[in-house]
Amino acid sequence: MIENIQALVANVLQPLRDMVGRPINISSGYRSLELNHAIGGSENSQHIRGEAADIECFGVSNYALARMIIDHFSVDQLILEFHNPEEGPNSGWVHVSSKRNGDDREEALRSFRTEDGVRYERLR
Repeated sequence: MIENIQALVANVLQPLRDMVGRPINISSGYRSLELNHAIGGSENSQHIRGEAADIECFGVSNYALARMIIDHFSVDQLILEFHNPEEGPNSGWVHVSSKRNGDDREEALRSFRTEDGVRYERLR
């Protein structure tokens, strides 16, 4: 698991920080099984394998941050989580994951809440 965290930082998070020239705020990284269960995380969450982080960068909109990742990095999954343009450019957060073995899906999604629950749409 430590190797997964190191790969995510080396291949995505630190280069992204260098690109934007600002600190990247990680609100959630590795989660133990117990913590993931307690917060209602998916049983298949990449957070429990150290492959994912939920991030924001102050001074950069979450949408712009997501576009930078999509345009410049190979990632397994990017989700612009609960971003609602009507609430402003910094609503939600960016979930990004990467697999150390390089078997990335290159999936980019936006999640949003509906009356029926959470829905997803492709960003690319």
